[in-house]
Parts: sequence; C-alpha cells; structure tokens
Amino acid sequence: MLSTWVFYLVSMTEEGAKALDRKLRVQIEHLRRRLNGMGREDQDKLLALSRRLDRLIVQYQRHVLVALKERQGTSC
Repeated sequence: MLSTWVFYLVSMTEEGAKALDRKLRVQIEHLRRRLNGMGREDQDKLLALSRRLDRLIVQYQRHVLVALKERQGTSC
C-alpha cells in the first residue's frame, strides 16, 4: 500500500518519472517484498529491513519533491 502511494507521487509528472532513478524504485520494491515475506520470528532482521526500506522511501520522496519543484518553476 505504501509503495503504491509513493509511486503515485512520481507518476503525476513526466519530469518526475524521468528524473527518478529506476534503481531506487527497484530496490524499494525488492525490500518491500522481502519484508512482506518475512515471518515475525526474527524481530531484529525485520526491524533492520524495515529501517532500510524507510530510508529508501525517504530518498525516493526527495527525488519526487525535487521533480515537482522543478515543474512548478518552469510553469510560472
């Protein structure tokens, strides 16, 4: 659900989609799938993976924000 929301932000503009690093999106999706597939037995690994995913999502959102700001700057 979260990854759908994040990907929606970039798909709103062509510039954002072009500026976004594809490798970052692939990493987010890979970690999301790993996290969803993990059991609750190993809380330490689960927490570490969750934190890595959070950092990637924040990085992704920064890319989106820059793309949206650039778009607003060129439309004025």
